[in-house]
Amino acid sequence: MLKKSITIQDLHDDILVYVFEALALTDPPHALGVNYRPDAMSTISGSLYSLRRRKKPTSRRANIHQYHLGWIYATHVCRRWRTILLSLSSLWAGIVCHLPHVFDLLLDRARDASLNFDVRQLEGIDLVVLFPIIDYALENIDRARTLNCPFFRQQCEKARDSLSGRVLPNIVCLDISRPHPRVQHRFLYEEDDGLIAGDILRIDAPNLRTATLSEIRCYFTSPFLRSLQYLECGDDIDLHGYLFEVLRSVPMLESLRCKIGAESAGSQSASPATHEVIGLPHLKYICAWSTWSRDQTQGEAYRDAADFFRHISIPPTCDFHYKESSRPSNIGGWRTPFDTCGHRLRQLPYNAVSIQASDMWETCAYHVNVFFTHECNKPFGHFVAPYTGSYACCTERIPGRSGGRFLAPGVRLGVEEPYDPEDLAIGGHNRWSFPTVLPGIISYLRHDMITHLALNRIEYSFGSQDADRSLVVALQPFTAVTMLSVIAAGNDILRALAKGGIEGEQLVLPALRDLTVALEVDYGTDLEKTWDAQHCIAWWEPILAFLEQRQRDNVPICALRLTGWWEHESVRQRAEAEDNERMQSARELVEKLIDGRITEDVSHNI
Repeated sequence: MLKKSITIQDLHDDILVYVFEALALTDPPHALGVNYRPDAMSTISGSLYSLRRRKKPTSRRANIHQYHLGWIYATHVCRRWRTILLSLSSLWAGIVCHLPHVFDLLLDRARDASLNFDVRQLEGIDLVVLFPIIDYALENIDRARTLNCPFFRQQCEKARDSLSGRVLPNIVCLDISRPHPRVQHRFLYEEDDGLIAGDILRIDAPNLRTATLSEIRCYFTSPFLRSLQYLECGDDIDLHGYLFEVLRSVPMLESLRCKIGAESAGSQSASPATHEVIGLPHLKYICAWSTWSRDQTQGEAYRDAADFFRHISIPPTCDFHYKESSRPSNIGGWRTPFDTCGHRLRQLPYNAVSIQASDMWETCAYHVNVFFTHECNKPFGHFVAPYTGSYACCTERIPGRSGGRFLAPGVRLGVEEPYDPEDLAIGGHNRWSFPTVLPGIISYLRHDMITHLALNRIEYSFGSQDADRSLVVALQPFTAVTMLSVIAAGNDILRALAKGGIEGEQLVLPALRDLTVALEVDYGTDLEKTWDAQHCIAWWEPILAFLEQRQRDNVPICALRLTGWWEHESVRQRAEAEDNERMQSARELVEKLIDGRITEDVSHNI
């Protein structure tokens, strides 16, 4: 006898509660066209892609709002579901700021539950609507579980009194940093009348777990603080003295992000004594960055970073990110972050490295990331995976805005040379030199342990033989590499390796057996010009040349993997015959060819 099939309507109410709670996490309601987050990520076909490829949502007038209701749609399925959902006050308390036009209704449905005041996502709406919500959050801050709020000049005094004038027993997450730069209004934190000009606030929140601050200083009473982000320190405060004092009081800290800046000359420093080291034994993630300014010499920036890292004890297993902007015209400026923290690149036997290098733009940038392959959620070689992506938490202009995610495991060091209009032109004799910087950075690694190598957008002109040889020379120490991943808009990297290997006395990457090449067609360009027969032939030519050169050197590539995507099927079909012909040629040069390229329009996956 066949049993009746079970449907969701047959589930007990207690089970439906779990279903609705999971639904609320995966599909929250939100305003469309208001909350544009350039740091958001999306998982497409098993790989992680960056939002930089997506079209920015079309701007709308401030008085016109469109909303995605998300899980709220479930309240209209049937009376039973509506009754259950209306009884789950915690779900409504979590979205009170998601739909500002029904703010009062959501508060009513939240009843006595602790509220999530995620006001920051509403920064783009009219201030006439935004300010009353901020005022309500401040007046009812003792009910808040989460306070993620930008404060403007108008709320300065009220914010000061609300934050430091009472016990906040329910708050577990606090974010009181500046509004987004797109919001063209005076910030709360201006030097003349902002919170930063006053005393350090004492936040009496005994259950606080995470805190994000920008141009405001706070002391915390919570012994449970696990995450601290201190994004901007201003120019006239004693950053190190304050930050060191906070770190002494949070020995259980697991995640730290901070900007390392110069101390003011007249500050009352509370920096540690010469030999004092602040222990952070539970630290799992640290992201720090230092930015050069015209009022600061390169030596001052170097001493600030060296002093900071000398006085804190970081476990060797901690994911460690540090980025520094060097002063223009300082030819040796790229060495400073590596002299300060380069020992961490070889502190553990990391077996994988991702390298990004560019000197073709106004800003020269070099980033190196070492990690263990088993730390990655996806197999090595996935296109624009987090460990090979151009952007990580410490490469963002405001790093803390990446949502608290550390996008790269292991150790990541980066250095940038900002363009100065008063300095020499790009590529001038007083600017950084690619043939010098790249080998210098690689010299800090334990080459004998590296088996996986990712060359992530090596942007350099490989037009001459000397330029080609510069990359070959830089990669010669990697004698143990068995897997190579190449990510670039063109395949100049493989062309340089093929040409360099012809004349080279020493074989580059002698142990290489597995090659992954990414097809990269930038979204937002004219689709008629991004991929055709000519582009297809130009893309395949360096790959085939490299495979043939490996055959001649008696070290053939065993497996070739192709990844990436086309935005539309019509684009792929435009050069389908040429692509298939050259893929067949590649199959004759390798034992195994895996074509993982897909057709998928990621512009709609917001």
